Amino acid sequence: MEKSKWEQLTDWSNETMDTSIVKVVEITALNHRPHPYMIGPGHMPEHSIYLDERAIQEAESRGITCYWKGKNGDRGERCTLPYRQHTSDRVAILELQRNVVRDEIIPELQKLQDEYKAKGVDGYMFLETEEEYRVTDAVNETAN
Repeated sequence: MEKSKWEQLTDWSNETMDTSIVKVVEITALNHRPHPYMIGPGHMPEHSIYLDERAIQEAESRGITCYWKGKNGDRGERCTLPYRQHTSDRVAILELQRNVVRDEIIPELQKLQDEYKAKGVDGYMFLETEEEYRVTDAVNETAN
């Protein structure tokens, strides 16, 4: 199966950075507005096995919209907003591989900056690990 553009960008990120410092776990969407776009049976393409953005646009040309029914489930009104009006923030989830100082990690994140901006990644977040690795300001703060 072909990797999504976000999986490909995650792979590229880990090939570009020093993964002994930090790894990109995944690139995902957060803070959905007004909610995640919901796929329903009407979105399924007739002549393809792929449900992608093109298939969603084709379904919308036939009057199919988001299947979200609100907080009341089946009793709620179905959302009528098109796909393009459902937005979210795209975020790279990072995992530190050891304690690091700020001067080590900033150059690694800067390696990704231009490509992320071009691809629509809005920011970064760090995933908490069992080891509880941290970014600190000074070398002596990283001792365990």
